[in-house]
Amino acid sequence: MAKDMLNAVLEAENECKLRVSDAKSRADMKITDAKKQAQKMIEAAVANAQDNAQKAFDKANSDAAIELKAAAALADEKCSRISQTAEKNRTKVIKNAVDFLIG
Repeated sequence: MAKDMLNAVLEAENECKLRVSDAKSRADMKITDAKKQAQKMIEAAVANAQDNAQKAFDKANSDAAIELKAAAALADEKCSRISQTAEKNRTKVIKNAVDFLIG
């Protein structure tokens, strides 16, 4: 009977050791899985941030191109007006300069 009790105690201890070992294995697997999931989440967040940054850059670049085109059109218009005004006044300026030099 005492031997049976000792065997039962030994079996219980072995069962406890096995359960502890299984629990450690499951915990290690959960840790590994959690690390993999965290890495995937980090990679997704980085990819999302890069995508958002690229979209913001593209929008800023597009907005700048539109603004540049408008500024260039305005500059062309102003230069054209200046050229027209200069052309209209060219004869008068030359005449005035000649009159001043002769006069």
